[in-house]
Amino acid sequence: MSEPAALFVVVEPLYACTDDKASKTRNPWIEDMLEKSEKMKKWTNKGHEFDDIGKFFRKTKKIIISSRLSCDRREQILKKLSFLDIDIEFNNPIVIILKTFFKKSYSGETIFLLRTGYKKILRADYVFKFTDFLEKYLSIFAVYAKEKIYLDATSLFCTTVCSLNCKDCGIFTPYNKNKKHFCVEDLKKDVDIYFSCVDRVKTLGISGGEPFLHPDLIELIEYIGKLHGDKIEELHIATNGTIIPSDELCETLKKYKVEVDVTDYRETVPRLEETFPAVVDKLIKYTVVHTIKHDFYKLLPTKQSMQNCSEKELMKKYFYCDHNCKVLADGKFYKCGFVKCAVDAGLLTENENDFYDLAKFTKDRTETRQDKTRQDKTRQDKQDIN
Repeated sequence: MSEPAALFVVVEPLYACTDDKASKTRNPWIEDMLEKSEKMKKWTNKGHEFDDIGKFFRKTKKIIISSRLSCDRREQILKKLSFLDIDIEFNNPIVIILKTFFKKSYSGETIFLLRTGYKKILRADYVFKFTDFLEKYLSIFAVYAKEKIYLDATSLFCTTVCSLNCKDCGIFTPYNKNKKHFCVEDLKKDVDIYFSCVDRVKTLGISGGEPFLHPDLIELIEYIGKLHGDKIEELHIATNGTIIPSDELCETLKKYKVEVDVTDYRETVPRLEETFPAVVDKLIKYTVVHTIKHDFYKLLPTKQSMQNCSEKELMKKYFYCDHNCKVLADGKFYKCGFVKCAVDAGLLTENENDFYDLAKFTKDRTETRQDKTRQDKTRQDKQDIN
């Protein structure tokens, strides 16, 4: 099969994945993964689930984004995909032009990303929705096409100290008897090793506990912004609205374009009626980008027991979990932040299957890239001789 010359993309409104309760609209991508997972029998093919589609991504040389986009939106997309180091072109979105272009120039050689309805018109073998590409396949494409790592979100816990003591706290604050601020130098090391592995992340969040209580928060933000800001699309920090940030902190937040997520607990914590507005007013005064969260409780894990669930049921719940709670801590990458917090609170014993040691990944990745460099050089030498 000849190499695909381009990857076609058509922009459409954001597509939201449904959870397990939304039975009327099933997520075909998750259903497909569930089916494959069951066939794999306990993940015997772990790490190679996407090899079939990966072989086509690996051959792609160009991305053609076809849509009527504003200049600002185009710049956003170019910036988002810049880490791929791949040729990107914008084209006319009219379906008939795409259909003609496909038949005349790219038959059997193109991967299309279109709206769902367009797939029936084009009848192409490799058609994806644009939003599916950004939300689900970009990380896969990056690995296979460019051997790069792209992640949607990661949280960096800077402290387990909090100004509240909520009964149903997501990080199990009432149970943690050893609350502490993590050393800023250790946090810097975590960030460094993370970005030695990850080429780009959509959202990096600084969380806790209550981050505004950390004595070295300004130093941490400056370090991340200066050394790794070009690899982060959005830098966020979460606060519970109980601590009014200092003038210096507000200046730092503004300088590095940190978005503050302020959770509104006033309904359950009446004493915040005065403090919360003061926090928001301070952020407004310094024009710090911020968002007020009213339904943070929806992110909390279910209280339903999973002990009697079958392996298939557990897989289904895992795939339908939409909590963006991947956590960076102690040089390790945790898929589930709630597990890490439960370990810190002494509720669970750490299991090596709950995290990935980034130091090991860095070593393996360096060796793999060195091997690839040697192979590329050998291949080029042979071509030069011929």
